[in-house]
Amino acid sequence: GMSDLRLYDRIRDRVAAGESYYTAAARFHREGNYPLKPFVTVRLPTLAYLSATLGAPGTQIAMLLLVVGTAMAWSSARAGLEDTPATGRWMGRLVATSCAMLAGPAFLPLHECWAGVLIALSLALWCRGWLAASLLAGLAAALIRELAVPYLCLMGFVALTEQRWREAAGWALMVAMAGLALIAHAQGVAAVIFPEDVPSPGWDGFGGWRFYAEVTTDWSLLALLPVWIGRGLVPLALFGWLSWNAPLATRVTGLLAGYAVLMMVFARPDNHYWSVLTMPVLLAGLALAVPALSALMARAQPGLSLHGMRTS
Repeated sequence: GMSDLRLYDRIRDRVAAGESYYTAAARFHREGNYPLKPFVTVRLPTLAYLSATLGAPGTQIAMLLLVVGTAMAWSSARAGLEDTPATGRWMGRLVATSCAMLAGPAFLPLHECWAGVLIALSLALWCRGWLAASLLAGLAAALIRELAVPYLCLMGFVALTEQRWREAAGWALMVAMAGLALIAHAQGVAAVIFPEDVPSPGWDGFGGWRFYAEVTTDWSLLALLPVWIGRGLVPLALFGWLSWNAPLATRVTGLLAGYAVLMMVFARPDNHYWSVLTMPVLLAGLALAVPALSALMARAQPGLSLHGMRTS
């Protein structure tokens, strides 16, 4: 009788009442027959403390402000799209709408919703040249859900390959800070578990592309379309990002590819919400796919382009 969202709600309520996060988490995990081993099966306490401090209305307002800020940041994160302003506008709209979907009251306890919006915000801030703010947004995502740590590593790795030494050092510092938080979290969980507590069944779903396309569709605007259309647009969105030759696209393409592999290989069916981590930026690739397909068609038939859009 316990769902993930109900589990997080009950833990938050006990934290708001003054109980230790780890004591409450261990008790409700046991009541719901949720695993307590390894320590990553227990969520980081950041969101529980935030929600307990702000209360339900304050948490809702915080998420709405985060979504609005992310939408505003993406509205001007169009470096490299100066010749196709319509594409940039549609990218911003798709990111904003995708983020808005995650701001509903029912999803507020879900850690992946917060981390996904924060990753989208971090990317937009990076594109605008606000490195410090981008670093902090990325760190915030990792402190809410440790599955966002690979995003920090990706950003640092790409900065390193581009010889952006100061930026690479900044991302390395964020990774180190997230690592320290995970060490403290592991110690907190270790203090409350018993030998007989339930272990995780492991992460070896091997669902492949079908699973990835299915859960990505279900957690996005594509769920409003017929199934065959929605799932067919997922590779088109990936193609859109892959076709754009820009520093932001390099990072987003790496992000989407990395988490797609994570989903296809490791995620179990009940880990379907992992796709939320990249969903806010994925669909923006559909806006990029239109001029990319137009360019391909123009090469095949000189002078032909989709909807009269300019090609490059």
